[in-house]
Amino acid sequence: AVDSGRTEFAEYLKTAFAEGATWADVLEERTRGGLLALMRAYYGFHRTSDGTIAIGGGSLGIRQQIAKVLGLEDRWVTEPGWQPEDGRAHATDVLAQVTSALATRTTAQWMAAFVEAGVPVAPVRMPEQLVDDEQAWANDYFVRLEHELLGGYTVSAPPVKFSETQLAARGPSPVLGKHTREVLGEVGLDDAAVDVLIEAGAVREPAS
Repeated sequence: AVDSGRTEFAEYLKTAFAEGATWADVLEERTRGGLLALMRAYYGFHRTSDGTIAIGGGSLGIRQQIAKVLGLEDRWVTEPGWQPEDGRAHATDVLAQVTSALATRTTAQWMAAFVEAGVPVAPVRMPEQLVDDEQAWANDYFVRLEHELLGGYTVSAPPVKFSETQLAARGPSPVLGKHTREVLGEVGLDDAAVDVLIEAGAVREPAS
């Protein structure tokens, strides 16, 4: 039933926007998907008593763990193969149960409970909060650099990692003209020629 709902919605999307549907129309249509809509309870963003978390119940086993942690009664999860008479009503009811349960405890408390149960979970952070996030630093998403004029500052690290070609933030942004001689030297100009260009105001190097 879930797969058939997904297929029907995917077919609808092929022509929906071309026929003038808005995003609001598309989202409303998606909620009509019965058991497809039920995934919203187990996979997505939910409010806690002090913030928001994201949970990833992408498989039956994970959904069973989520239901166990939250104390839910959902036969669609606990009895594989069971189908409700009204999939949309069942999805609405389960989502309400999940929403209500998660609002009773803090993000940190739910994080601990879900991690112990093996459920993929993470706190939702605003961009302004990410630089203080432990996990972001543990995953090397940021790096501290030292600028010769500005002092220490934080920048985003390369967003991808490769097994053989390691990417890294090699240093701070140079001050204007810092590498003038190195760059012009690469194209064959010696120091005397660079001095002439500097005197003429064509290029510059940092003030000493």
